[in-house]
Amino acid sequence: MSLFTKKQPGVFLQDIKIQPQSIAGVITSIVALLGETETGPTMPTLVASFTDYKRLFGGYPGGDNYLPYAVEGFFLNGGQRCYVCRVLASDYAGTLAELEKVEEISIVYCPNAQAVPGLTELLINHCEG
Repeated sequence: MSLFTKKQPGVFLQDIKIQPQSIAGVITSIVALLGETETGPTMPTLVASFTDYKRLFGGYPGGDNYLPYAVEGFFLNGGQRCYVCRVLASDYAGTLAELEKVEEISIVYCPNAQAVPGLTELLINHCEG
């Protein structure tokens, strides 16, 4: 069959196969991970790999600090970008206030939330706000 079909004198229809356009994936869930670190900035900092985390915030300080494990697990499970929020002197309220300045965050996680009295409620109030 021809690509051109004659309908009426001077009118031609042409069938063109158009491939569907693929839609590029975008990151819709940016995570913020809060906790104590060995070193690093005190403002929310975008991290793109666990290597970036170690370079900026140090390694595994030990004790009941699970933040490095949470960051490592995030990237091992396919995570691409996250904000790391260093908490100083258990000032989670101050850290969450700084986190409010970053609009693209949709998930907030603190691996030590159960161990810090009142932190779970503080995180819930932050996320509801």
